[in-house]
Amino acid sequence: MLSTTLDPRFLAAPPKGASAKDYRGFVTSLLDWSKFASEPWARVRLSKRTAECLDTDKCYPFPAALKDEMRLVGVDEYDVKTIKLVVDKLFRFTLCFEDDCAFSDVLHSALTTTPDILQPGPTPNLSADAARCLLILAVLSRYCERFLGTGFATRRLGVSRSVRVTAVLEAVDHSRGDLHGLPNLPFTLDTQVNGYHDLAGLLANADAPIAFLNAQNDDEARLAIRLSLYQSRTRSGPAPDWFVQPRFFISDPFVARAQQCCGTDRNLAGLLLQSCVEAIDRFNLQRGHAIRTKKGGGSEQLKINSHKAHRHNISADYHLHYWERADGLTELAWVSHPHDDMWIPNPQ
Repeated sequence: MLSTTLDPRFLAAPPKGASAKDYRGFVTSLLDWSKFASEPWARVRLSKRTAECLDTDKCYPFPAALKDEMRLVGVDEYDVKTIKLVVDKLFRFTLCFEDDCAFSDVLHSALTTTPDILQPGPTPNLSADAARCLLILAVLSRYCERFLGTGFATRRLGVSRSVRVTAVLEAVDHSRGDLHGLPNLPFTLDTQVNGYHDLAGLLANADAPIAFLNAQNDDEARLAIRLSLYQSRTRSGPAPDWFVQPRFFISDPFVARAQQCCGTDRNLAGLLLQSCVEAIDRFNLQRGHAIRTKKGGGSEQLKINSHKAHRHNISADYHLHYWERADGLTELAWVSHPHDDMWIPNPQ
């Protein structure tokens, strides 16, 4: 499961006089987050006050002049009515921030962020709501041990990085039972919240090994492998399209066996995912070898229906077994250690 909270200012169009890059970035981010929010393993949150703040700041419905302003700078590939449909979709598929976090409000003073991402500009109500959401996330990040998804997505960050949040907390309104160690009020909060400029930033910084260790089924394990593939491909070239599913297969016993071997070892899970990526994308293959029909030298490679069996080194003790299928795709099959026989389940 991937989780994040959106800055409500994402839904406000750039102000009059913005550049073509600003307008295209605005629409692209709406499209990305709306598609992402509709996927079953994504948790994307918006404050319940977003719609009210958009209206108060006169940002939505979009001003009638938006179409002409975009055309004035050469942006004529987007129709304002279509953009509105994307915003409506985003409202439908996002979770209510307050309900999902079981945290309604904070009373605070002296709030600052580093870098400064809370300048009110032309949207003072949206900015105030963004500050409230960010501060709640900071409290959860600091005092809730198992709260996942403390990331805050905002275009105010030029690059994806953490945001330092400091404030004096005077009152909190929540229904959580797991805020351990919360000091007596009032007190000064000083902590970090993960920040992302866009969806690509969230994906690039997601913790794939932890996602794999916490996977409850094959679909969630596949998501962790998909994240590792995305991050690897981004490091070696242009970022791939996240919404184009990579093609690979997972055998029935693979996930349970891999999690059994990894236990709670994040480092080993990371090495396992790296081996999966190398097997799927066919690089660093010198770290493995073909699985033979017999242990003796010179024996033939194990093949079933033209699928070829391979082994790839995860570490000195653990090895990934996979099939290079006849269609050219990879099927992840098994994880072994030195005390195992050279076994690999038949390809599906």
